[in-house]
Amino acid sequence: MKKKIVAAVLAGVLALTGIVPFIAETFSVRAEEASVIGEWFGNIWGTPAVMTLDKDGAFSIKYDNKDKTELTGKWVQKENQILVNEGTDDDLLIDYDEKKETMTTQSNGETFVFTRDEENAKKKTVAVAKKVKESDMDGIWKAEKVETDEVLAPADLFGVNNVFLTVDDKKAGLYMDIDSTDGIIDISDLETVFSDGTLSFKIGGGNLGEKKDEYKDIECDATMLEDGTLRMTLSDASEISFIMEKSTRKDMDAAKEQIKGKENK
Repeated sequence: MKKKIVAAVLAGVLALTGIVPFIAETFSVRAEEASVIGEWFGNIWGTPAVMTLDKDGAFSIKYDNKDKTELTGKWVQKENQILVNEGTDDDLLIDYDEKKETMTTQSNGETFVFTRDEENAKKKTVAVAKKVKESDMDGIWKAEKVETDEVLAPADLFGVNNVFLTVDDKKAGLYMDIDSTDGIIDISDLETVFSDGTLSFKIGGGNLGEKKDEYKDIECDATMLEDGTLRMTLSDASEISFIMEKSTRKDMDAAKEQIKGKENK
């Protein structure tokens, strides 16, 4: 496991994002062509995006912070639908709500809403919870999303198979199964410090033995969010966060057994 954890996860994110590929599904439309022409603003997995329908039939989706246009093509109105790239592998149908003035799409279980308001493109974040006690963080947490400055998306899109954090009696444990690292990371008995609502520990410790120097510069901070999730941030020269939900010992043990089964084949 020579590759640093943070760098490895970021490598996985960058390898799969241009930012994140936009994969849309099927929607219905009730609108006159003139009412949908122009720019629509949305946010795709944490990244501001602009969807444009030109009057000449050209269509595009472009991320604000990228020169590259993610999707281009031609759009037409067909009965109650706007159809993009008809008859190709990149065909796309869009749901338009005339009263709300929204365009809605879905991908990988997520719903993305585009409106005429540029403010809608801003990254949606959940505030840090107030009056958090150290005991509120006790338990087992599983990463559901990966967060960077540009991305907030489901963890499995980036090869993050399983990441679990255990917190109990001023000790933390970390289990990480990530495609872009060189192996499984399974650390326990990490001393924690709780201050001003943040639980902190260094990964270079616990039961790592001779490997502790390899990870000695990696710090971890965990904070509770208002929606009951936990943000765990790993940092050294870079920084990446995992948005985590409460899990169980059974689920974590099952994830570990699944890996053992693969290794024994």
